[in-house]
Amino acid sequence: MGLRTMTTQNKLIFFAIIGLAILVIGGLFILEQTDSYTLPSRQTLQATITVTAAPGLEKWLQDAAKTFNEQDSKLQVKISSFKSNEAERKLVPSNPALPDVWLPEGDFVRQKVGQIPYQTSGSSLAQDSLIWVAVQKDSMKENDLAWQPIHDIAVNNMQFKLALPPKQSATSMAACVSAAAAYHKTAALTANMGSDRQLQTWFREILDAVPSRDRSPQEQLTRRPPQVTAGLLLRSEAYTLTQTNFITQLPEYNINLNYPYLMRAEWPELSSQEAAAHQEVAEKFRAFLLSANQQSQLAQYGLGQASDAPAGQFVQPDEGIIRSLQWCWQ
Repeated sequence: MGLRTMTTQNKLIFFAIIGLAILVIGGLFILEQTDSYTLPSRQTLQATITVTAAPGLEKWLQDAAKTFNEQDSKLQVKISSFKSNEAERKLVPSNPALPDVWLPEGDFVRQKVGQIPYQTSGSSLAQDSLIWVAVQKDSMKENDLAWQPIHDIAVNNMQFKLALPPKQSATSMAACVSAAAAYHKTAALTANMGSDRQLQTWFREILDAVPSRDRSPQEQLTRRPPQVTAGLLLRSEAYTLTQTNFITQLPEYNINLNYPYLMRAEWPELSSQEAAAHQEVAEKFRAFLLSANQQSQLAQYGLGQASDAPAGQFVQPDEGIIRSLQWCWQ
């Protein structure tokens, strides 16, 4: 009798424990659905990703990453940068330091690089474009800041000096596209237009007034006295030129530098759990950068928000146009 009673009691205790466990798990699930309680994250791995960006975006990203890294010690981001002309050499699968995310200046840079282990397209994070900047002198007026007047001044005034973006840079590619569109008077450029011999002659006449294509226009304009009369550079770079003796004008045919967020397509060197952790950090950092608070910070760096609609006539260069203009930007 005593043994039977004990067995019955054990069964009751067993079923009571099972019932209590079900109630606890069910209660936690209901609380999670009502945002009253959050179950521990399934992500338990420490993950640090490297985000490599075009130099023009680096300062904003450094400041954003500092805030992001303070939110979760297990999800970390490191920022680095390199110039667009280094992309083909550095973004190869065999590179042991291959970054997890790449932010080039624009989609046209991604197309120019060719086959690399990244997404074919990505969310735009910010916007930038070209702008003419000139030292205000009697010989330079706002209406002179366009490709054809610049050409005419360069041909007829031996004292005129112009600064163009450094060769092989993304800004140099953008400048050449803008010049070709202005010469042909159309934003609908084709590869044949880019290789046009008359365009090449016209542009080389402009280059006769360019003392250097190794230093940035910003550097040449800010020397005292300035080494050049006018220069073509990015709006974000011109943002720092606050002196009153500068005049500015957007090109009649501009290029939108939209800084796409390109994540690696795979992480074959990592375990499946580690790869998932890296992807999670990359996706969360992208969402963080696109948040209203971070987007509102872009103006401090002379950049436009991802959602801004660019004003004016913009050329959308493809890989064919970029390659047809190699004689110009290389």
